Amino acid sequence: MPSLMPLPARQRRQQGSLLIDGGLAVHARFGEDPRLTPAIRHLVDRIRREIGIALPWMPAESAEAADLVVATSDASSDPGFEDESHTLSIGTERVLLRSASVLGALRGLATLTQLAEPAGSGIRVPLGEIDDGPRFIWRGLVIDSVRRWLPPEVIVRNLEAVAAVKLNVLHWHLTDDQGFRVESLRYPLLHGLGSGGSFYSQDEVREIVGFATDLGIRVVPEFDMPGHATSWFVGYPELASAPGPFQLADSYGGQTATMDPSRSEVYAFIGGFLEDMTSLFPDPFVHIGGDEVDPTDWRRSRSVGAFMRSEGIGDFRALQAYFNRRLHDILSGLDRHLVGWDPVLHESLPPHSVVETARSQQWLVESAQRGHRVIAGSEYYLTGMHSAGYHYRRDPFDVDEGALTADERDAVLGGEASMWTEVAGPDNIDSRIWPRTAAIAERLWSPQHVCDVDDMYDRLLDVSRRLDQLGLTHLSGPWKIREQLVAPEHHDDLHALSELLQPVPSSERRTSRNYTTSTVLNRLVDATAPDSWGVRRFERLVTHLQADPADPSIRSELTATLSGWKALGDRLQPVLATDDTLAEAEPLAAALSAAAEMGLAALESDDIPGAGAADEAQVGASSVVVTRRLGHVVLGPSTQTVAANPVSS
Repeated sequence: MPSLMPLPARQRRQQGSLLIDGGLAVHARFGEDPRLTPAIRHLVDRIRREIGIALPWMPAESAEAADLVVATSDASSDPGFEDESHTLSIGTERVLLRSASVLGALRGLATLTQLAEPAGSGIRVPLGEIDDGPRFIWRGLVIDSVRRWLPPEVIVRNLEAVAAVKLNVLHWHLTDDQGFRVESLRYPLLHGLGSGGSFYSQDEVREIVGFATDLGIRVVPEFDMPGHATSWFVGYPELASAPGPFQLADSYGGQTATMDPSRSEVYAFIGGFLEDMTSLFPDPFVHIGGDEVDPTDWRRSRSVGAFMRSEGIGDFRALQAYFNRRLHDILSGLDRHLVGWDPVLHESLPPHSVVETARSQQWLVESAQRGHRVIAGSEYYLTGMHSAGYHYRRDPFDVDEGALTADERDAVLGGEASMWTEVAGPDNIDSRIWPRTAAIAERLWSPQHVCDVDDMYDRLLDVSRRLDQLGLTHLSGPWKIREQLVAPEHHDDLHALSELLQPVPSSERRTSRNYTTSTVLNRLVDATAPDSWGVRRFERLVTHLQADPADPSIRSELTATLSGWKALGDRLQPVLATDDTLAEAEPLAAALSAAAEMGLAALESDDIPGAGAADEAQVGASSVVVTRRLGHVVLGPSTQTVAANPVSS
């Protein structure tokens, strides 16, 4: 059977399949909603790209004459939270898709696309029924277009993937210390001086938002205030708490520039800007950032100090809370809801505000207990370079039992995966987001009891292939970077080594090297994926051998794998040592050879420790950890994680 991700809430498969050959006749019963026709077009286009079948479609006059019947009970195009539940019934004559809203129909079409397999000049879909709907109503992806400029086509292709795995929110980070990335007609110096020349025109924003809407994806913009705001002040220094002039930051962190909360003119400016933005972003939510506000400039400002004394504001946290209340009132006047990272949480934050966790699950509990709606974000930071399995094991409700009442649990809207771009750009950002985010999408869509990591990985491999067919560059982007690093005769070896490594978190990379907005991302660490399919296969072989130590085929395959790793390390060491860009990876090749030797010795040894025993050995400067259990070597996550550290040095 074709694999599905996210897994549905309920599915009943039957023997046999429905063959749709020559064309797709569609009969739709729904009201006037502009999203369904583009959705049908997108369905057949995705089938063409994912499985290579060009399937023309045409409207059918009746359900009896149709291959696909779409029946929607509510044609509302409300940009808020529509009902995404749907039922997909696949019989021997046709597919019947019933949904409570057009958005539910879009999700059902995404499932149908995953079910379709090539069959001659048409497609084959397995018989059965799927009754589905999401566990959480907010399932998002944060894309940071500021620290590294991402051309519109990067956003568009990632929206394709977002829709494919049934996420429903693009949280678009558009302003920060390094740039102001959206055109403002009312205040043209924001993008004119604050973007460095790289920004999205209003026409481009409308096209992207329109494309997202057709896919059933809401676009929530983030305009950071009152900190992370240097780009505002390059053109309008009067907004700042300290005198200018200001220039865009080309590095990350350490910026003290903040908006002046004491001046009414600042709020008038913000109100005008946000009014301008509501014509571009129809979603009822606007993210204001609100994190990492450095009070240095507030502390130095006499006018800010005088304002705090006159208003009875006792500390800078309360000052930011005052600023946030003013923003809340501005957004309410524009029929918008405020969303902010968890540092905005304060006893005076208006109750309709939404809090997104950035630091830990503790803030999810505290926010919900204070009556706020909450988005879980802290467990899904993709820049940590954790594996798909790591994120898959983390749930928005990973809190102490009894910490939340039923009403407080209902206040948890869902979660978001976050992709920040300090060390990611157009050439490799897809590989940092995908396919891992599909696992997070399943965590937020499927029932909580769906948590088998091995099964998830089996399906994730198929998802990765389909995303590649859709036009994502998570496979081809890193491949191209690696092939630029060595001569053609060494391409295969470098690809193989990269497959056994895991990049360190971006935070660790930035402590070992001064990364700026112009740093070229062309090192091995930039072309190494967070997940290793080869290592996962090795781990499974070890597990099988532990279950049956006498199995000669498994032992033989492990021996071949370890021998191959040793030979790979031996071949690459002299190649890497002679190249300045790759010299940092030479210890990894040496460590791989040494670890493989240990593994081969362990396979040949009759000295088997007791169950649960483990020996750790340090191999060279790269500190590869080799763990022996029951006489067998486990090189999985330890080899990936620890051995990759020198790549970042």
